[in-house]
Amino acid sequence: MRRSSRPVISREGIKKHFNCSASRSESCCVMLCLLLLLLLTCVGVAEGRKKHVSCFSSCGHLHDIGYPFRLKSDLPGCGSPNYELLCDSGKPMLELGSAKYYITNISYKNMTISVIDPVFVNDNKYCPLPLQSPPPDFSYLYDDVGGYWALFVNCTRPIHDGTYQRGPNCLSSNNSFVYVVADMWGIVEPIKPSCGFLASIPMSVRQFNPNNTDIFELLKEGFMLSWDVGRETSSAIFHECLNEAKRKNYFPDVKENSAFCFPHRLHGKRKLGEEIAAHAQ
Repeated sequence: MRRSSRPVISREGIKKHFNCSASRSESCCVMLCLLLLLLLTCVGVAEGRKKHVSCFSSCGHLHDIGYPFRLKSDLPGCGSPNYELLCDSGKPMLELGSAKYYITNISYKNMTISVIDPVFVNDNKYCPLPLQSPPPDFSYLYDDVGGYWALFVNCTRPIHDGTYQRGPNCLSSNNSFVYVVADMWGIVEPIKPSCGFLASIPMSVRQFNPNNTDIFELLKEGFMLSWDVGRETSSAIFHECLNEAKRKNYFPDVKENSAFCFPHRLHGKRKLGEEIAAHAQ
């Protein structure tokens, strides 16, 4: 009788082939459950955006603050948590990371929000140096309308360059010289070797000539940001569901669970994995 050439698969062979232990199976189940929870959260966020509550609030000179914006004191479902504004002693403020800006106007028709750094509102009270710079990843919610940025640098020696404008005396000392320089998208190449970066802030101009323009006067006018919830829904929804998952303690450490997110391009600017890393910092 001819022996069959088909391999005999034993129970031990199956275990050896799949190398699947009970602990590994349990780990896989936990990962799948976490992924399912995140998926359900994202679906809930997306549906919530479609069925957002039409509610309005006010703060200071701003009345009828509505979608996509909301105040911290608003009821759940009002606006989007990604566009939450702060009402500080009757003053509407926009928070971009650790930077806070005074809101001068919101145009829902043009989908723009105009803001100004508090240090430039009253230059008699503050020395005109931005307290904080916007975080690098704020562009997932807003676009800079002007395109030009003002960069503040601290130099150890005087700079004789027409593009570097000297700051007020309150910013400098005997061995330190503060300058401001403007360029598109906040990229100045190269910064002088004797200078170090201090802060940056957008400006509300599309064209700029350093020879006949006072940067500090422009900064007193503030700057404008635009939003487009429709165009940026995928990125905004991702960040919103990630925040919701963290709030519900699905992921105690976002950095360790970033493998759940598949890398792809968002707005042609950065990969989704990079968005997670920037958000988790």
